[in-house]
Amino acid sequence: GKFSIVRTMTDAAALLASLDTGAEASDSSPSLAELRRELHSITHLERSQEELRAALGESPDDADYAEALAENEGVLTRKWQRVAELKQRYEDERKLMV
Repeated sequence: GKFSIVRTMTDAAALLASLDTGAEASDSSPSLAELRRELHSITHLERSQEELRAALGESPDDADYAEALAENEGVLTRKWQRVAELKQRYEDERKLMV
């Protein structure tokens, strides 16, 4: 469905766009607002990851780049888990409103 969770920057951006143009665009739910914030954060972090991968490709022995990539992957995993939780909370809220 609209809220299926896939872990890429493109998917985060697409989900954000759908939230901003669909029926949810005017929804003021706190869960939805937090979901949007997490997705924005993911898109920025994924962009940083792309830049780090490019830098590591140019300097493969740079331990700082490798460490930053690994740390960010952990953060991204936690953020996607949070998105899944917020998605479920929002869907539960919508069921209660019907």
